[in-house]
Amino acid sequence: MSTPTPAASENPKILVLGVGNLLMQDEGIGVHVARVLSERYAFDPEVDIVDGGTAGLELIDKIDEREQVLIVDAVDFDLKPGSMIKLQNDEINAQLQDKMSLHHLGLTAVLSAAKLLDIQPREICLIGIQPHAMEVEVGLSPVITARFEEVLDGVVRQLVQWGVWVTRNHDELQEAIG
Repeated sequence: MSTPTPAASENPKILVLGVGNLLMQDEGIGVHVARVLSERYAFDPEVDIVDGGTAGLELIDKIDEREQVLIVDAVDFDLKPGSMIKLQNDEINAQLQDKMSLHHLGLTAVLSAAKLLDIQPREICLIGIQPHAMEVEVGLSPVITARFEEVLDGVVRQLVQWGVWVTRNHDELQEAIG
């Protein structure tokens, strides 16, 4: 007897969403983090790791029916390159609405649409990393590469804070960020 395919309403409760553009150096940090998380760690079945790339409103389907969403992205906070900021819930739109890039407008539109559609997760966390370089080039800048493990650890710590069981798959260094 085969196991039935889960219905769309049976999405894992927690979503880790890495967003960004891999073709613009540090702008791709969120996607790199999502990929390394998937390769390096195992999580409770209630966690879904998604490469959101540069998607905009189409991410609304990914957020639907989630209880907690953790977004990882490059955000220009006018801080020292590599600085990491954690924002939660309403702080996210408040900080990002002043940003003029289309990418961040897309993210605020997704969060606003989720709220209007009454599908907003009960908790949203953004781990934002101040980029160093956003030129058209594949791969992270040396400044962000040097901070990558700290960013990854910040994501894992947030998941653990949410009660997620996390285990490392293996100890080999991944070459996924370069």
